[in-house]
Amino acid sequence: MHPPQWDRLYCVSDYSDPLREYINKLKYAQQFWLAQDLGVLLSKHIPEPAPLILPVPLHWKRFWWRSYNQSDHLGWTLEREFNLKSSTTHCNNKILKRVKATRPQQGLSRSFRQTNLLGAFKITQPIKEKHVALVDDVVTTGATINLLCMELRKVGVERIDVYTVCRTGRN
Repeated sequence: MHPPQWDRLYCVSDYSDPLREYINKLKYAQQFWLAQDLGVLLSKHIPEPAPLILPVPLHWKRFWWRSYNQSDHLGWTLEREFNLKSSTTHCNNKILKRVKATRPQQGLSRSFRQTNLLGAFKITQPIKEKHVALVDDVVTTGATINLLCMELRKVGVERIDVYTVCRTGRN
């Protein structure tokens, strides 16, 4: 088992009700407005916000099917909440791009999750900030986040935080 590629992970809770129900409605029932409540809740757990927030991207086909990315909505809410508290945080959902359509990670084994994502992400713009945060609704095995962290390290990012509403209890 290798250590995670991120430096800090901030979450509200484990993946159980009532948050599991909120996240399922956010992702699968078109209730994107729930990201605002979840983002406000998450922001209270992050003492030193990163200057740059990067939502975990969806492939365009999944975005088209869902019509929004829940991680974008969480990132925008976090940006607003941090900036209300005199932080200078910016959320940019154009830097990371998912270039490969993959099977949904939900329900896949740990080993298949890791190989499922190979070559799935690309960094599309230069990153000046040395401290960034990845935001996603749930971190399960960490395969998606680890892969994104490795790409960010390649372009010189020194500190990577992960902001997530829930974390499963596997690790």
